[in-house]
Amino acid sequence: MRKIRGPFTAHHTKKRTFLHKNMKNCTPAFVVDHPKRPLELSYEDPFPIITKLSDFIYRFNYKGHPEEINTDRLKPALIKEEAPTLSRRSTPFHPSISTVWHRISSIEYGKQGRVVRFVNSLSESLVEE
Repeated sequence: MRKIRGPFTAHHTKKRTFLHKNMKNCTPAFVVDHPKRPLELSYEDPFPIITKLSDFIYRFNYKGHPEEINTDRLKPALIKEEAPTLSRRSTPFHPSISTVWHRISSIEYGKQGRVVRFVNSLSESLVEE
């Protein structure tokens, strides 16, 4: 009986850490330095990636010196390239006081004596001019 041993235990679950899908091909990334106070940004400026040391460790140019940072502290910086500029009107639209008063079609008084104003839509007030 002393020679009989039980079967070896096996781990059936392998814990996989979260890796953002865009982390593989991003060049800059945001870094979390420490927990922040309320109304503070949780991520610092995007820092350039120098090299990828492993699947979970990256070397960054962090605040002027190279530093190895784990992916738990990283978020890929998805920065848009320059957005196309929208064309502006040649003359900006500033409604005059008369157009503002035309938008108010009628003034009525409610049951408790409060003023109730009904406003026309902007398109209706522009047609009247």
